[in-house]
Amino acid sequence: MHQEVASIIKLLEIEDEIIANLQEEVCGLTNSQEAKQITQDLLIRVDLSQSISCVEDKPFYFLLLANCYLVAKELDKAIRFASLAVDNSRVCDMCWLQAIAHWVRGLLYRENKELFLWRLELKNALRLITEKSDDCNIRGDYKGYRLSEKARKKIKEEYDHSTKQGKSHLHS
Repeated sequence: MHQEVASIIKLLEIEDEIIANLQEEVCGLTNSQEAKQITQDLLIRVDLSQSISCVEDKPFYFLLLANCYLVAKELDKAIRFASLAVDNSRVCDMCWLQAIAHWVRGLLYRENKELFLWRLELKNALRLITEKSDDCNIRGDYKGYRLSEKARKKIKEEYDHSTKQGKSHLHS
């Protein structure tokens, strides 16, 4: 599961070198001890970003924290931080990151056997990534278009799979 989430997080092209290095570290985690160490660093960075008005960094940190907690086998915390990534990316008007955060939160719900929420998150991710793809295409950002279409295809496959898992309203 961690590798699946890590591959999604790697789709984010992060310009900030510090956050990009953290992204690489988090995606390369192999055990819960490493995850707990990076978690402490990320929590400090969240506090710092609030105090120095770098609120646009917080959604990235929250998404990385979600993955750390997944590796540490603390699924409830992983879902909570994925939710914070969704909310903060929406506030910061970061459509691409918001789509990725919905996708990750959906996979966490799948892991938690909450099938209805899994499908709902994938549906939200699909809507946002389609908007992003269309926007990139209209603006002539073909690199962004190809990347968002690649993500859209993967989300669509996951969504189609989720709809075949039964019609449960809350749990499997």
